Amino acid sequence: MNHVSEIVVPELPAPVKLGRLSVHPITLTGAVDHILSLIEARNGGYVVTPNVDHVCLVDDDEELRAIYAGADLVLTDGQPLVWLARALRTPVPEKVSGSDLTLPLLRALRQKGGTVYLLGATVA
Repeated sequence: MNHVSEIVVPELPAPVKLGRLSVHPITLTGAVDHILSLIEARNGGYVVTPNVDHVCLVDDDEELRAIYAGADLVLTDGQPLVWLARALRTPVPEKVSGSDLTLPLLRALRQKGGTVYLLGATVA
């Protein structure tokens, strides 16, 4: 019996609109848990961490808008986005940047016996 298909990824809270970009109002711990659920479900997917610049860029970049719209998790990578959400009366619980997420996610994966593949480039 294939147990993978029985794994259900919990639903995220309704996204918060920041201009033409939507973010998920989730904590760092919630983000780690959600990513672990995505991994366990083995359905693939991706996480994006927009910052203020990205909120501006999606206005004119349809391809970037589509990338963000297709993401399984969209986090708030920057305190100004937290302030913007609060000003729009749709607060998010906290800033969750990619750099904040990396170590807790790697630690959680290590505890579960997971592996990580890093792809990068050389620094000039």
